[in-house]
Amino acid sequence: MKDLMAWFREEETSGDLHPVIVAALFHHRFVAIHPFDDGNGRMTRLLTNLTLMKHGYPPIIIQKEDRGAYFLALAEADEGNSDDIINLIGARLASSMELYLRGARGEDISSLGDFDKRLSLLKQRLETSATLRTEKTIGHQVRLFDQLINPLLEKLSPHLAKVDSLFAKRTGIVSWGMKSAKKSVNVNNNQVDLSFLLSKLKTENIEQVIKLDKWEMMMTGGVDTVLSLIVLFDLDEKSFTCTYNILGETSELINGPYNSTFSEEEIEQFAIEILDNLYKKIESLSG
Repeated sequence: MKDLMAWFREEETSGDLHPVIVAALFHHRFVAIHPFDDGNGRMTRLLTNLTLMKHGYPPIIIQKEDRGAYFLALAEADEGNSDDIINLIGARLASSMELYLRGARGEDISSLGDFDKRLSLLKQRLETSATLRTEKTIGHQVRLFDQLINPLLEKLSPHLAKVDSLFAKRTGIVSWGMKSAKKSVNVNNNQVDLSFLLSKLKTENIEQVIKLDKWEMMMTGGVDTVLSLIVLFDLDEKSFTCTYNILGETSELINGPYNSTFSEEEIEQFAIEILDNLYKKIESLSG
């Protein structure tokens, strides 16, 4: 490695060889040394791209369909013939530069390979979804409360409380139960303790959970100005759906199997989407 880095620095300084040739030769020699137990190929490709980018070139991608030619080129370089690896790196660089130019011109940069990748990812999601979409149980209801219902409503609560100053009156209601027959309870405007709801989810088969916030008589509008936000959780037999409705306009937030897991960042993004659209509606009401 010491000899390789000495050669690399000398070539970078002298400029006798074209940067693409230096990158290609460095690529082969690093792989040949194989300094790590694992990840040598990934590291080599990163360092090759770093070398190219230092000289103003875009990074290259060795596609899956190029792997056969790539390994043959490395084998040839092992025998002292570096032409193939230089030509392969050069060809991939030409493809990258063409891609960049197409993007700069506003042209479509998708490829047939993109279709194959998207189709493969879709197949994986469908297979995973089919595996995870099991019949709903009480445990699934409790998991959904812990993963989504409580964190999302808790995240929204302090921000919704700030809307109160724009209206004369606010009503908060939480409903739960079967779609045909639900029970409701009024909640304090700033209440985030939903332990009572959790106790219901632990003992009853629940098809829907609804959180309604309604504001009336906007300070800068007419006395009949009304703003409403409904966050609805549909707990179907094999999956759940979360939607929100602002003054009659419904948007889907997320749907999936009961085994879904959400990070704090994802919950925050869900809340941001709801609050962003709520603000737009408040702005339109203010005239």
